[in-house]
Amino acid sequence: MRSVLCTITFLAGCICSGQGLSLDSAITLALRHEGFRDSRALLADMKALQADEVNSAWFPQFNLNVQSTYQNEQIDLPFGLPGLAPPEVPLDLHRALIEIGQTVYDGQVTRSRLRLEQLDVDQQDLALASRELEVRGQVTQRYMAVLLGERQLGLLALRKASILAQHERLIAAVDAGAALLSDAAALEAETITLDQEIAQVSTTVKRTRHELATITDAAAVATASFVAPVETEPGDLSVEQRPDIRAFDLRLQALDVQHDLARSSRLPRIRVFGNAGAGNPGYNTFLDEWRPMLLVGAGIQWRIVDWGTRKRTDRNIDLQRDLLRMDRERIVERWTIALAHQREELAHFRALRSSDDRLIALRTEVTEAKAEQLANGTATAADYVNELNKEHAARLGREIHELQAVLAIRTSKDIQAR
Repeated sequence: MRSVLCTITFLAGCICSGQGLSLDSAITLALRHEGFRDSRALLADMKALQADEVNSAWFPQFNLNVQSTYQNEQIDLPFGLPGLAPPEVPLDLHRALIEIGQTVYDGQVTRSRLRLEQLDVDQQDLALASRELEVRGQVTQRYMAVLLGERQLGLLALRKASILAQHERLIAAVDAGAALLSDAAALEAETITLDQEIAQVSTTVKRTRHELATITDAAAVATASFVAPVETEPGDLSVEQRPDIRAFDLRLQALDVQHDLARSSRLPRIRVFGNAGAGNPGYNTFLDEWRPMLLVGAGIQWRIVDWGTRKRTDRNIDLQRDLLRMDRERIVERWTIALAHQREELAHFRALRSSDDRLIALRTEVTEAKAEQLANGTATAADYVNELNKEHAARLGREIHELQAVLAIRTSKDIQAR
């Protein structure tokens, strides 16, 4: 726990010192807040304890058996011999024995039980890994939304500055009688519309930041500067290592172990046993005194006929295995399609981005021309605002395409559990 607090303090220090908060750092904070490392440590302890518990079946078993009884009558023989009195069995019995038992061979039941316990813990670990992927996706979506919102705010500010500058030029033209006052009013109305749009986007960004601060349990996230992730390649396109798919593999392995357990049910169990102590009477029940007692032996238990139980069990396991394999194929197909979709999205956004700069240059050229025409009275404010909006849309499109390409790569990696 102390190391976790130190790490969070270090990351928070980086945020406050102006180094910016990267997406990977935000994900690390969220994962630590969820306590996945502590959960895995607990699972490791559980796995060790379960292994010790199952393996203890091979340890010698010691039991202390102390008993004292009294009966109200003797054994009465139905016949008698002349001149011979039958021996009398004591009416009370007192014994203290230490009983010892040791399994010699159990048909590999213990080994199969241990494997099942380990597979169960491994499946819990994969459940944590699935939850990690969910948290990574939640952080990534919000982080990229904040980046897009802040870039949109920057473009809106530039757009507003352009309109305000043009408004000043238009006021001068109105005073000179070269422009209409209604065009100046139209530009002023557009600035009000921009202020409303800026307020709306700012509210969305603020809300998303606070959601991230909650997910990461770091208040500094609400005010930190975010750093755009570096675009890389998604890597080998495979979904086989996803935790939900690997969970199917573990369940199939568990069915194999259950099959082994069913086979073991037909194998013999061999054990040795004994006891040592003292009793009154001892094994000689006719001798009314304390005597040492010692017994050793061996036993075998073998189920010879099971009336088809194993065959039915094997058939049931085979049916479960077929169902799991079909479910696994369906989920692999679903994630493979999702991965292919992200690959197509990445190619699409990269293709759009290659033409964005040229589109922005052309839109800027048209907007500047309209601005001059507006100042000269040969174009209306509506014409200028229309072209400015198109230029803004082109610039925003480039920002969106850039971030969407990065998001497609990140999503692809999450699908692959990389």
